[in-house]
Amino acid sequence: MFGVVSAGRAVVAAILVLLCGAIGACVAMSPYVAFAVVCVFGLMVAWFFPRSFVLVTAVSLLLMRTLIVATGIGALGGLDEACVIICAVCFIGRRLAEKRELRKVPGFYLIAAFAVVGFVSSFIEGVPIYVSLSGASLVLKGLLLAFAVAQIDWRESDLRKVVFFGAIVIAFILVCTLVNLIAPGFWLNTVLNAPKYSDRFGLKPVLGPFIHPGYFGSVMALSGLAILAYRTHVGRGRVSLVLGLASVLAMLLTLRRKVVLGAVSGASLIAVLRYGRFSLTWITGILVIVGILFWTLIQDVLSATYSEYVENYEQVARIRLYLDGFDLALHNFPFGVGFGRFGSATARATYSPIYYDLGYPSIWGLGPTDETGKFLTDTFWPGIVAETGLIGLVLFASFLVVIFRFGRLVTRRAGSGRRLSAWLGVTLCAWTVQMVVESVAGAVFTAAPTYGLYFGLLGIVVAISQVDAEADRLCIGNSRFRSVASATVSGQDE
Repeated sequence: MFGVVSAGRAVVAAILVLLCGAIGACVAMSPYVAFAVVCVFGLMVAWFFPRSFVLVTAVSLLLMRTLIVATGIGALGGLDEACVIICAVCFIGRRLAEKRELRKVPGFYLIAAFAVVGFVSSFIEGVPIYVSLSGASLVLKGLLLAFAVAQIDWRESDLRKVVFFGAIVIAFILVCTLVNLIAPGFWLNTVLNAPKYSDRFGLKPVLGPFIHPGYFGSVMALSGLAILAYRTHVGRGRVSLVLGLASVLAMLLTLRRKVVLGAVSGASLIAVLRYGRFSLTWITGILVIVGILFWTLIQDVLSATYSEYVENYEQVARIRLYLDGFDLALHNFPFGVGFGRFGSATARATYSPIYYDLGYPSIWGLGPTDETGKFLTDTFWPGIVAETGLIGLVLFASFLVVIFRFGRLVTRRAGSGRRLSAWLGVTLCAWTVQMVVESVAGAVFTAAPTYGLYFGLLGIVVAISQVDAEADRLCIGNSRFRSVASATVSGQDE
């Protein structure tokens, strides 16, 4: 039996090598043909090596935008959706083929109701089917990824490999960041060919291997929180200390206000969960000391924020999106304007007719072209409330609350021998807080790479919690069996 399995894997490995060569040949022919071959390659990897493909998906989401800019291949823009579809087909298909019950993601029925509300609103408002489906897939693809990843049997031994792989990826990002700092011109103009960004509070933009400082800051914040949770719940070592401090420093160099605020909130939560409410005292003391040391910079940030968002607020893209989003929800109560019509990437790509009615072409950042419409997707919640109404807003917010509570439950139930499971639960809680804070001024729940990292983690936590529960039930069953057997033997002896 094992010989057949080994031979099968050898055949698969040989086919994968041939596919790598085929991809290289197809790139010279057509990027779309190459993309199709990559998808075939991905299907084979996902079916035979599901856990490895999850890690491949994570890296693909991290570097997707960078690859598009570096190679000029626009077809790579569909890489994240392709990875999600491959995960869904292969992971769900494998479990069904094994005749095993599918695992459910917490809050599934809330999101299902959210989708129903969105489609009802699309039908009422006469939104074209392709627009509605595109808008729905944008919001729901993260949950589909979580559902697919949850069908894999993840165990503590697998989590150790995930930790090792994650450390390598973080180290790679930090090395790129160091090169960015040492030779910014060479890195930004020659290696990345990244867009030009203006200085922020007197400092040059830092991108690392990403094409936007916002993406870079978000990934570093999530990295820092995961490492902090690891050090408080698993173990402390030099590698985690160096990677954690470097991640925090890299995040601070981006000077992204929402990212820093989210990271502080997430780190405070980790401290409270580990050390109790008393930790809020020394957290407050640390923040006061930091505020005193960097008061000049903080004043500049506050002044810039005031002038950016308060003065002439009606001409500020994010403020207008919030005001108009809630206004549309009230005027189209209770269902909203339908998927793909406001605040989403679909609404930007099709340039929703609602934008013309609101006069957005005359507002900088909200125009109909790529250059003038840069800020149409700079928020998350206005799109949710406008497209699915107040009902959809409550449903999606309730889903996030359920996920947070689920992370807390996993942490509490993890025993001393399952420290990595506890770490995942705490990380999920901290990432939820980080993502919620960032979502106020960014589409982090629908944009790569953040949505993939967050919902991928959710899927792993769901799987590991149910595998642990199944193991507990098995242990209890075995214990009862041994007790009954012992009693039976004792009776026979008498």
